Amino acid sequence: MDSTELNALLDQWVTEKREEYLEDVRRLVRIRSVFGPPALGKPFGEGCWQALQEALSLSEHYGFPTKNYDNFCGSARYGADDSANSIGIFGHLDVVPEGEGWSSDPYEPVIRDGNYIFGRGTADNKAPTLVALYAMRFLKENRIPLQHPVFLVYGCDEERGMHDIPEFLKREKEPLFSLVPDAKYPLGHAEKGILEFRLRSEPLDFPALLEAAGGQATNSVPNNARAVVEGLGLQEAQERLAGLQRIEVRPHSRGVELLASGDQRHATRPYGAVNAIERLLAALLQLGILTGKAREAVEYFHQITREYEGDIFGIRCSDGISTDLTCVGSVLRLEKGRLVLSVNVRYPVLADNQWILETLQKAVQGKPAAIENLTDNPPLYIPVDHPVVQRLLEISSAMLHRSDLKPLVLEGGSYARKLTRAVSYGVTIPDRIRLFGMEKGGAHQVDEYGIIDHLLLNIKIYAVTLMELDKIL
Repeated sequence: MDSTELNALLDQWVTEKREEYLEDVRRLVRIRSVFGPPALGKPFGEGCWQALQEALSLSEHYGFPTKNYDNFCGSARYGADDSANSIGIFGHLDVVPEGEGWSSDPYEPVIRDGNYIFGRGTADNKAPTLVALYAMRFLKENRIPLQHPVFLVYGCDEERGMHDIPEFLKREKEPLFSLVPDAKYPLGHAEKGILEFRLRSEPLDFPALLEAAGGQATNSVPNNARAVVEGLGLQEAQERLAGLQRIEVRPHSRGVELLASGDQRHATRPYGAVNAIERLLAALLQLGILTGKAREAVEYFHQITREYEGDIFGIRCSDGISTDLTCVGSVLRLEKGRLVLSVNVRYPVLADNQWILETLQKAVQGKPAAIENLTDNPPLYIPVDHPVVQRLLEISSAMLHRSDLKPLVLEGGSYARKLTRAVSYGVTIPDRIRLFGMEKGGAHQVDEYGIIDHLLLNIKIYAVTLMELDKIL
């Protein structure tokens, strides 16, 4: 069929399947698939396991053969069982913790104004993953054959370290080329490097600090933090903290509780966001009760969380291609008398990661904390002149009726970096109007939502893209 006939068929089919698609999104969003304690046969916890079973069940319901790779991830297939000759699509079912301040239950999706579906995973990445399933369903139900099979991989650990995709690659060959529906059009041909580590303080030797915690996900600027301090009355604490913003003081059975608020935002876009951990540490310092090792550790962690450029470690850098390095102190815990701060660094595509690692190690020497659990996830880079990149740019530009779209360098990380032949491809439409600005509504934020018209358009884009890639691979 020609393009006019195909577009008409897609328009009709997607319109007919609108409610089914939204109900399938609801089924997945209702599952709180945040990483949990691993258990037998559930490497990423109960919620991620449940989401995987649901996605595989949906796929089987629509007639696709599925595979479960020991619950690390799973796949649904259109065509022959030959991953090495396939087109891959890699989406993820896990989500970051919901945070506080939602206007509705984050795990009971609601539709507002007929065009916005709210819930954790509606933008990142459950609804986009189902876009790919529905594109495959369109091809199947309209008997459109492909020379190359399509493998849709359901990941379960994207938000926490991407330990799932290596497990897939142990069991299957990497596809000829893969798409990751977890970013923005037209496509992301490069991604910044991701460095994560924890800083564990020396023993605090300050028993009056009973509790301290902030943040839930290492890849988010935290919007809440709390501490319990013994030996202070409510009035005295309030007087000492007078004028300090984003701090609430409450009475506690053993002293006072400090509650700090910030702006939840993805760690790739921290600028302008208030870090709740920084506010909490500032309050602990302003109380004037810390001494010795405790004060040294809190002062050091406060310096880290006050800025996002990595200056405290001497690693600020840029490359002229991607955005500058960012550094976010994202999770704080008090563990066995020591403060532990998780740090998330995003470094430029062409940066010297060895220099960053060496500089970081030197910067921490002699400080009141030591580095542990350091991981380095190198950048992704596929040349812009790669023939598949060029064709994807043509397809998405045509489908979106845009002639000004350029390949992107992403600040965030997607599954594409775990593959050798992959790019992120949608599903966010460029220049969309955000309902709440940058403060909420997006990935990793409260009141996360997906735009229904855009999601349905994405089904069409992915269906056409699969047909076009099939011709050139």
